[in-house]
Amino acid sequence: MSTLLRLALALLVIYASSSVNAASFDCTKARSPMEQLICVDTELSALDESLAKNYTTAKEKLSPNAIKIFTAGQLSWLRFHAAYCFVSYDASKADAAHAKRCLMDAYFERIKDFKATGEMIQAMKAYIVVDSAIKISPTEQSIYTVQRNYVQFDSAASSIQNINRYLTFTDRIKLDETRGSESYVVRLTELSQDWLQKTKQSEVMTGAYPTSGTECGVYALSLDRPLHAADLFANASWTLTAKKFARAHFTALANTEKDFDLSMINGYSQFDLPPAAEFSFCMTKAGFYVDGFLPHVARAFDGVILPWSVFANHLTPYARKEILAIKQ
Repeated sequence: MSTLLRLALALLVIYASSSVNAASFDCTKARSPMEQLICVDTELSALDESLAKNYTTAKEKLSPNAIKIFTAGQLSWLRFHAAYCFVSYDASKADAAHAKRCLMDAYFERIKDFKATGEMIQAMKAYIVVDSAIKISPTEQSIYTVQRNYVQFDSAASSIQNINRYLTFTDRIKLDETRGSESYVVRLTELSQDWLQKTKQSEVMTGAYPTSGTECGVYALSLDRPLHAADLFANASWTLTAKKFARAHFTALANTEKDFDLSMINGYSQFDLPPAAEFSFCMTKAGFYVDGFLPHVARAFDGVILPWSVFANHLTPYARKEILAIKQ
């Protein structure tokens, strides 16, 4: 055998070896449509390697107990996208171009989750958990998907486990519908040394109109529980002040917006919180945001920010202290 021929054969072996191992797994054993697509596409192969490396790095930052939860979430993510990216909205088989776009978008977002693993919030190590499911109904020519993405803390301490329960979903995913989608993302931000704000962003499509929104809540570390209305306000008269302010806001809006009318208002029952109810409005340095006053068709006009200053005579000493910390 000539030297040139031996060199050519060696290069062929090297090329073949690199081709079947370009992904994070052995492509000679690829069976599923997802694995096969990754193995024949260089961009997806590179992303798969990056995903695997970031996944390994993320796990190294976690305790054994957290790794179990983290790994279960990754398996859920893999199972979901192995099905979701290869099916169309009518339950028919998706083409390769659609599958690639879907996988690339999913990979980029998941790598972001991995890179965020180990970030500290109030000296607590955070990581992202995923729980997803899909129901494919060929006879109905439809699919139904549920995706949940939420933050957890890596600690066995009872106080931190209480926070984890506050952030997680207490119910198991149920795929009762045949057509539609639900997507939820739960995150936690630090308002003050004592207050941590949970934000739950949702996008749901199960009827004629898609619905989206952001729900909030505040966890008080010193109280070891979610913040209640009574923790903020010394008496129930704050609701009258809130309704008066919101009513004035929409009255002024009606005077400037020709497409808005006060008859669109559904009422102001959002403020009728019992003292022991969780305070579920999104807080900012300026005040808190409340929406849900208007129907879907008028949602462009919905929502009002109520400044802390209008509640000066209603706040508890504890609330004054923490609100001042938010403003700083």
